[in-house]
Amino acid sequence: MQRRYIAPTVMLAAGAITIIFNIVNKVELLDSLKSLLLVLIIFFIIGKFAEKIIGKIADNQKKAEEAKEKAALEDAAATTVTEEQEVKNEETKNQEIKNQEIKNQEIKK
Repeated sequence: MQRRYIAPTVMLAAGAITIIFNIVNKVELLDSLKSLLLVLIIFFIIGKFAEKIIGKIADNQKKAEEAKEKAALEDAAATTVTEEQEVKNEETKNQEIKNQEIKNQEIKK
């Protein structure tokens, strides 16, 4: 459910409960409308606060997930760089060994 529908949903549910209560208790129309208006205003405000709180919680969760993904990508990139360095180091060592062998052969001749 989208966040913008939280306050109206809370307000309408409270209004429906109020109207049902007033019908069951046979409250006069004018008194029923006054209590309905009061309930709608109060629960609209409560719904807006709930909407903001839920929004903050959802935003914090998104930020935490993005931070985890970023950290995972950085770790993967660091691992890739380290592996590339190891491969280059091995290639360099192999080349040095070959150069040493060539020098040893030249000295023997």
